[in-house]
Amino acid sequence: MATMATVTTIKTIAEFFLISVAWTLTLFSPIAKSSLTGNGLVKLLTSVSIGTLVIALIISFLGGEPLLSAPTYLKVLSLSSLTGIYLYHQDSKSRFMWVLYCVIVIALGYHIILFSPNLLNA
Repeated sequence: MATMATVTTIKTIAEFFLISVAWTLTLFSPIAKSSLTGNGLVKLLTSVSIGTLVIALIISFLGGEPLLSAPTYLKVLSLSSLTGIYLYHQDSKSRFMWVLYCVIVIALGYHIILFSPNLLNA
């Protein structure tokens, strides 16, 4: 007999999906050079990543995740770095942009690792 998914499982899967979208878009965004595609592509990818992280934060808060927890901190850190990239991106990437990029990729990658045990046991 098949069991139905619980609300907690659905929340975990939805949050994992949204964070994976943000992480993947950010991870592969340097492949397209800004000088060839313009700032519009980077701003589009960054906007989508910001939107998915905001929705993931809302799901976290509605699910009762504490405000001062590691997953919340990682999401807020990634959101602030993505906002910095959105506001200050130029065609030639400075060291500051690469630092922000690395912060986002590492923070969201670590966040995905935090979710993996929950999904594998679901």
